Amino acid sequence: MSDPHDLSFTYLIVTGGIGLALLLVYGAYLELRNYRRKRERREQRRAQRKKSKARPRP
Repeated sequence: MSDPHDLSFTYLIVTGGIGLALLLVYGAYLELRNYRRKRERREQRRAQRKKSKARPRP
């Protein structure tokens, strides 16, 4: 029923699908990491501004 010559094509399709899935997962990981870093930087800047406003300058 299945032709042995189709195995290379099947292998190509399966490995391509796995590669695409890995790329999607890695891209989502990078987006999440970038979002967290931006949020942390924003909070640090906000804390620095509050600290400088709380201390009146002579």
